[in-house]
Amino acid sequence: PARPYPNGTDWPPVETPETRYAQREGLHLGYQVWGEGDTDILEFGSGTFISIDEAGEQPGWRRYTERLAACGRLIRFDPSGIGLSDSPADLDDLTFDAWVGDALAVMDAVGSTRAVVLGAAGSALPALVFVAEHPERAESLVVVNASARYLEAEDYPIGIPVSLMDEFRAGLDPDHPEEGSED
Repeated sequence: PARPYPNGTDWPPVETPETRYAQREGLHLGYQVWGEGDTDILEFGSGTFISIDEAGEQPGWRRYTERLAACGRLIRFDPSGIGLSDSPADLDDLTFDAWVGDALAVMDAVGSTRAVVLGAAGSALPALVFVAEHPERAESLVVVNASARYLEAEDYPIGIPVSLMDEFRAGLDPDHPEEGSED
């Protein structure tokens, strides 16, 4: 049988919302609000660190976003240093605590007092920190594909090599590459 919606699913299509900006300590934080409803869903990054503006263009991400938005008001944001959000002057300020602050600033900007917090893969740890430090702002917590830690250590050999993480962090600030790197 034919699907009732033009996007080829049983889910109604959602118009791509305008990207807006919240502020935290002088940084602009890109966010979007998809759908509507009594339940706020705070997506703590998609877990892939792909910018929120990609969701409207890539069919798989769009379906994912539309389905979440069918459950309530979906609040998506790029944490500082990612996508549409500013990077701090000092990259050492890119911490989970900073991303928790980003989430609070975005929630305040959209008038959300409590939300279902969704943390997937790479965004699960900052989502856990958010809920632990601000339980009054969390209705519940949904964790998908989480890991106990990311970086390798003596007792965690399957983690990401520290040198690879250093290379990733350096790439976040292309105007200030580390000494010796090729631009």
